[in-house]
Amino acid sequence: MTSQSSIGYWGEVQACHFLKQKGYFLVARNYRIGRAEIDLIFHHDGVCVFVEVKTRSGNRYGDPVDFVREVQKERILLSAQIFLQNRPKIEEIRFDIASIFGNRKRYELKHWIDAF
Repeated sequence: MTSQSSIGYWGEVQACHFLKQKGYFLVARNYRIGRAEIDLIFHHDGVCVFVEVKTRSGNRYGDPVDFVREVQKERILLSAQIFLQNRPKIEEIRFDIASIFGNRKRYELKHWIDAF
C-alpha cells in the first residue's frame, strides 16, 4: 500500500467512525463498478447516502472537497445507479462528501451533506 493510499484508507476509517457516531448505518465500503468507486454507502433516516471521502495532509492547496472533480462525480452517480438497481425499495438518495485534512494525531473532518 502506497503512502497516499494509506492516507486515503485512514481517512475513510475516520469518516466511517464519525458517521456511525451520528447514527448512520454502514451498508457498503469501497463499492466498485469498473473504474468507479464509492467510498462509503450508508442508510440514515430512510435515505441511502453515498459518501466520497477526500483526505489531505494539509489544506495548502485548498479544502479536500475541492478535489472532487466532475468526472469523478459522474462515475459516482453511475455507480450509485447500478447499486440501486437491485434495491428497488430505496426511494431517497443523497451524495455527501467527507473532507479530512491533517494527520493521525491532529485532523479536521467536515461532513458536506447533499454536496452534489
